[in-house]
Order: sequence, then C-alpha cells, then structure tokens
Amino acid sequence: MTLIWTGGDRLEALLDHVLHEGAQAGARALQDAAERIIPTESSELRESGKVTADGDRAALSYDTPYAVIDHQSGYPRHRPPQTKHWISRPMLENGPEILAAMGEAVNDELGL
Repeated sequence: MTLIWTGGDRLEALLDHVLHEGAQAGARALQDAAERIIPTESSELRESGKVTADGDRAALSYDTPYAVIDHQSGYPRHRPPQTKHWISRPMLENGPEILAAMGEAVNDELGL
C-alpha cells in the first residue's frame, strides 16, 4: 500500500494563516489593556496605536514624538490609572488574557 500526501502546501498555508491571526489577536488584546492605562492628556497618543503582524509575530507601536519618553519616564505626571510603562506593564500583568485571546483566534480560524 502506498500513501501519497498532497495537502502539505495547503496545510502549511493554513497554519501560517492561523498563527498570523493568533499573533495579531494577542497584540490587539495587549493594545486594549494598554489603552486602559495610557496617558490621556490628549487623544493623539492613543490614536497613534497600531498593531502590525508579519507571519507569526505581531507588534504594538505608538507613533508620536513623545511616545518613548512618556512610556519610559511617565512625564508628564500621570493620574491613576494612567501610568508609565503602559505597554510593558499590561504585557506582564495581563499575560493570561492575552494568551486566551490568541487561543480564541486560533480556535476560531480552525473552526473549533
């Protein structure tokens, strides 16, 4: 008996797509958590938030001239729940929720 597998390329494409969607969902969940504590002196910083995904990797970025300084130093003073480290902090504190969002996206893509 001979078995010939012809679905490898389709399976690989499906897995690439599923991993892409999972990574993107994780970054969006991180963005949701970050935006609960991001400084709100103006809406410019929040509105500059962007999720990008490439394959099985995703990134969350904010594009204002002061985003890095604000993230690292907390300048100007933030009023709770606003805080510095508004990207890294939610990543550490909301890891299970971010992973759950990734898992849900993967399951959705696989029809589970």
